[in-house]
Amino acid sequence: MSRNWDKVIRPNTITQSINVGRIKTSITEFRNTWKTAPWKRYRTIVFRLQKRIHEAERIGNKDKVRYLQKLLLKSFAARMLAVRQVTQLNAGKKTAGVDGKASLTNEERMKLL
Repeated sequence: MSRNWDKVIRPNTITQSINVGRIKTSITEFRNTWKTAPWKRYRTIVFRLQKRIHEAERIGNKDKVRYLQKLLLKSFAARMLAVRQVTQLNAGKKTAGVDGKASLTNEERMKLL
């Protein structure tokens, strides 16, 4: 059984569509979803994966731990939360980086994904 809900298609043009979770949407709508993103759901998804990793490690199943860690790294929810943490919630969010930018727009945040 394959799990397709974590896979995201990266379109080349704006006219193409993109799969976000189980919802098919256009790329412009996808960029506008930063404000309306289901952050609580993303935290729940990531927490469940982390819980599964902990449980597999506790019982000593190293293959499952490695598989779940890879799954977490590829997870769209984890990437969304990571970008949000760095660009919005972090104490250094207004500190300019090497590119000289101090803050990012919602569209720029979506491009980071």
